[in-house]
Amino acid sequence: MAGAVVAPASCPSGQMGSPVCISTTSSNGAGKDLQSQINNITTSGPNINVYTDQTNPSDYWSIGATGVSENSLMFEIAANAGINSFGIYDPNNPKTRLQLFSGTAGAGYTTSLSNPSDGNYVAQYSNANGNFISEQTAHFSTSNLFGYYLTNGADTFYSDPTLNGTSSLYPEGNPNMVAIQGNGETQLQIGTRSPATFLLNEFILAWEDTALASSNHDYNDFVVMVESVHPNANTSVPEPAILGLFGLGLLLMSVAPKLNPRRELSSIAA
Repeated sequence: MAGAVVAPASCPSGQMGSPVCISTTSSNGAGKDLQSQINNITTSGPNINVYTDQTNPSDYWSIGATGVSENSLMFEIAANAGINSFGIYDPNNPKTRLQLFSGTAGAGYTTSLSNPSDGNYVAQYSNANGNFISEQTAHFSTSNLFGYYLTNGADTFYSDPTLNGTSSLYPEGNPNMVAIQGNGETQLQIGTRSPATFLLNEFILAWEDTALASSNHDYNDFVVMVESVHPNANTSVPEPAILGLFGLGLLLMSVAPKLNPRRELSSIAA
């Protein structure tokens, strides 16, 4: 099962936001908090509010009609920046993953994620100058449904909060990721690229790269923009076998009205 983040009744002191409580300051230093960092790369238009503009649910995702999702590494402010790895995972088997950014990637690096056929994904990596580096592929049990993950090498955290354990603040599942949808107005500058509009089919994914109970809740450890995707409205992940049976049932239903009722009755009688 998967589902939306359940907001606590109130945020702890020094934090605010809903459904995820985000620290208003950062232990990394003044101006390193998530809101300040987003403000720093905003060149025009209304400010993005990381506390009130959160997207929920944001556990599982699908690529849009283009079949390709471009991903841009925005910034990392973390001791684990050199080892953090980000990518997508199979909802039915979280250990089946496809890396989108390795620990060596920096601000402005991009990855093109495509879904050319059922369950097959291709990631093509480019550096901050737009030069192609390499590609990797993976096969998932779902045709166009995946979650995002972040791993620090020792621990892995998922966009589905129920996979991250629980705490007194989030007894239904710890949200190590906050998603923020574009508004079609604000201009953001990522790396050395020219400012571009933060579109409605784009999302900022901001992560905590350690267990939430012992983290500083500033969600600036790994921040990436994903585009041409949308959260999947389903709160449960169907098993492939069940999907197959469901599809077969639909096929039989579509054929049934075309059958001759007399022939059906004769077959039953026989």
